[in-house]
Amino acid sequence: MIRKGEVALVTGGGRGIGRAVAIALARTGARVIVCSRTLSDVEEVAGLITKEGGTAVALRCDVASPQEVEETFKKAAAAFGPIDILVNNAGVGTVAPYEVADYEIAEWDRIVNVNLRGTFLCCRAVLPSMRERRRGTIINIVSITGRQSAPLVSPYGASKFGAVGLTQALLTENFKYGIRVCMINPGPTNTTIWDKKIVPLSKEVREAMMHSEDVADVVVYVASLPERVRIDEIVVLPNQFPLKMWDYRVE
Repeated sequence: MIRKGEVALVTGGGRGIGRAVAIALARTGARVIVCSRTLSDVEEVAGLITKEGGTAVALRCDVASPQEVEETFKKAAAAFGPIDILVNNAGVGTVAPYEVADYEIAEWDRIVNVNLRGTFLCCRAVLPSMRERRRGTIINIVSITGRQSAPLVSPYGASKFGAVGLTQALLTENFKYGIRVCMINPGPTNTTIWDKKIVPLSKEVREAMMHSEDVADVVVYVASLPERVRIDEIVVLPNQFPLKMWDYRVE
């Protein structure tokens, strides 16, 4: 179970799933470091946690930058001590639907660098301390797209398939140190990531999606398990959903 005062760091914690995860973990008694590229967003989340009686600090971090990740984890350790729970949630999606043949390299790099490189950098930063203490929980928020890729969003799918492989490697390398590594693969979730799409989804489809709090509940469940127990992967889907991810069309 999550012990009062344990330290959790949540990336992409300013909006959507990350915001809900940070608040939910704080409500269990964890001290939470909320990270995002947009400092004002995480400051708002940390302020809300504090008003509820919890403990949180907001830090700006671009997870795709090795220098910023290193600095962020140093600041986190200085504020609260070693990290017990790392939730790699930071992620970006595609904006316009393009086939692989037409994807711009810069746009491909933008998505893959955050979704895959960022997860790698944060795991790399936290592992030495967790190995030394022989305990810790890493939860990677991946995506159902990491199991079934979709057309017209190839960098997103590739980054999520990569995150699945990374998580599997992390698990096999670190369970001997008492470190639990779990990937959570959410299906369609109604967050601001959909607001940025050039071709929007209908109101009906978005209303049928999961809420960020639904995924946060799963994160808390995984992190709350006895240390002798691990769950390697969870797929979370909306119970009734009118279209499959790979049925999304641009017409």
